[in-house]
Amino acid sequence: MNNIKYWAHCFDTQQKENPEDSVKALNFSNHKLMNQVHEEILSCIDFSIIQKSDRLLDTGCGTGELLCKMISKGEEPQKYQYFATDISRQMVKKARENLNQKLTGGSRFCDFSLMSVDNMGFKNGCFSLILASESLQYTDPYLAILDLISMTKKSGQIIISIPNHNSSHIQKAIQKHNGMFTGLDFEKAMGLIAPRVSSFMAKPLIFADNQEKNPYFSRELEYSLSKGDILQANRFVIHLTV
Repeated sequence: MNNIKYWAHCFDTQQKENPEDSVKALNFSNHKLMNQVHEEILSCIDFSIIQKSDRLLDTGCGTGELLCKMISKGEEPQKYQYFATDISRQMVKKARENLNQKLTGGSRFCDFSLMSVDNMGFKNGCFSLILASESLQYTDPYLAILDLISMTKKSGQIIISIPNHNSSHIQKAIQKHNGMFTGLDFEKAMGLIAPRVSSFMAKPLIFADNQEKNPYFSRELEYSLSKGDILQANRFVIHLTV
């Protein structure tokens, strides 16, 4: 079983066992962490450069929490064409339910597909905005990002949140899951990804621990990273302009 199929099985099982708790279903142990990640991603979106009827994609949509927030933020829902994908059948089902609950008839505004983040098959240049929140660590993130770049039209945006591969906290998670999980090495990403885009900006998310028992914090940082920031970061939020 490869990484993505392994995690599809895990998430299907977790969603069945925790149908009313999206945080546990997504393997997050802290609501504040998930909300902070979403806030950072949403703050990056520049809707002013997205045209009417443009296509917007949430890949690895999970239970649809970020998708609902994105649609609510983006003016009237019918203005854009929304797409959402996930490899977990249970996640897609829950995302559709969440959209209908939070936005009357919401699922009619979005085209849901059962699809792996490492094999989506969309045409080149078909999206103006792609979000990939906490989904690329379940496959080869560098190849996945290159695929996202090819699917994004010129001047389109890609916004990613992903664990820092070199964080001691993430290394523990990698060991826990026997290597069926990874993160992003920032310097490697700069070398492979930055030359393919017109703009590469990153913000580190730094927090004490993602367990409820410990104090939670994040630092407000601009899109510039020192070596110390990179070492401390648990996650990166990365904004690419194609």
